[in-house]
Amino acid sequence: MGVCQVMSSEVFEKIGRSVVESAYEDIYEEIGRQAIHGGGPGGDPTVEVVEQLDERIAREQILPRIDDDLIQEHKENPVGQHSDDLQRVLHYFRRQPLDEKYVIVETERNEEWNIGLLSGERGNSPELLEEDTFDSLEEAEHAVFLRRIEELQATYTEE
Repeated sequence: MGVCQVMSSEVFEKIGRSVVESAYEDIYEEIGRQAIHGGGPGGDPTVEVVEQLDERIAREQILPRIDDDLIQEHKENPVGQHSDDLQRVLHYFRRQPLDEKYVIVETERNEEWNIGLLSGERGNSPELLEEDTFDSLEEAEHAVFLRRIEELQATYTEE
C-alpha cells in the first residue's frame, strides 16, 4: 500500500480531469501521472509530488506574471475586480497552507489593521507583527501582497 505507482493516462482522465484548472492542465497532467500514494486511484498524492507541482506552478505560471505594473494594479485596487494575471497570482497565494500564512487583523474597529501570522493550528490566534499597523484595510491588503511576493521570489528565484 505504501508503494507509489505510475498513474495511467486513462485513470488520470477519469479521476483527475474534472479537478484540473485549465491554466495548469499540462502541469497537473504530467505530475499526476508520476505518482499516487497508497497504491492507486483514490489515494492521496505524495507530499513530494505536491511540492513539485507547487514549485513548478510558482516558477512557470506565477513569477513571470509579477512585475511593476501588476504590483501597481494591486496597490490601486487591492480588493475587487482584477486583471487575469493579478487574479491568478492572488489565487495562488490564497491556496497556500495556513501554517505561517499572513492574515489581516482588525485591531481597532474600522480604524486600525495589523498583519498577523497564522500558526496552522486550529484555535490559535494569529501572531501579530507589531511593526505593521495600517490606517486602512486596503493598505494592509497591499502590504500582505508585497510580503507574499517577496517570500515567493526569495524561495524560487535563483541567484
